[in-house]
Amino acid sequence: MLGLSAVVVSATQLIGFLFSVVLLGNVARLENADPATLDQAELTGLLAGTLGGGAVLLLVTWLGQTILNGVLTAVVGRAVLGQPVSAADAWARVRPLVWRLLGLSLVVTVLASLGLVLCLVPGVFLWVQWVLASPALVLERSTVGTAMRRSWALVSGSWWRTFGIALLTVVITQVISSALSFPVTFGMGVLDPDALLGTGTTPSLLLFYGLTALTGIVAGVITAPFTASVYALLYVDQRMRREALDLELMRSAGVAPAAAPPPDAPA
Repeated sequence: MLGLSAVVVSATQLIGFLFSVVLLGNVARLENADPATLDQAELTGLLAGTLGGGAVLLLVTWLGQTILNGVLTAVVGRAVLGQPVSAADAWARVRPLVWRLLGLSLVVTVLASLGLVLCLVPGVFLWVQWVLASPALVLERSTVGTAMRRSWALVSGSWWRTFGIALLTVVITQVISSALSFPVTFGMGVLDPDALLGTGTTPSLLLFYGLTALTGIVAGVITAPFTASVYALLYVDQRMRREALDLELMRSAGVAPAAAPPPDAPA
């Protein structure tokens, strides 16, 4: 899980760093350009490049995180059975589900975001109701609609418990990320405060962007497996509580459930 996370997070952070370098170059060109010779076409090109690079960065990050979450969920699903799994095996299990995973992530994100825009409460409610949709899709190999309905059914009746676990997961990951990024932010604040505002010298900005990318990689390697494991195990736990999944898992693992004790003989 750590190796898979390191590959995906490193790739997305590298792309983010390259985008920051390109953006820094565009800003420098605008600062050094003569307003009298800067034509509309050049200005439009710089703006389009910046917006296009940002869109590509968001797209790559979303693709990487969604697919990584699915693969890590598959690893947890095998681990529940006590079965080892390699990165290749996990990817082979998730590869046919990639388009469904992306569609599910897009639908849930859009609907929950609409709920947040209209009112905070509906958005949070929908987010919690569908928080188990991705594990349901991967572990049951279902469709997008079926996974959303399964998550809704599993969370219903346990909304507050699920909300507490999901919220605590977000808090823990944010604390880890903040703790890792704090030394970089504090150090740059001492060496070159302007770098934190994006107005420092080019070397200090490159140093700040590079260190930020490195801390982002470390934080992602830690938090990605943790988050995926929490939601996958929460899905398994809810199915154990509602559907006696523990007995099915014991049979799948080749372990016979303990037989019920014989009734006492009549007096």
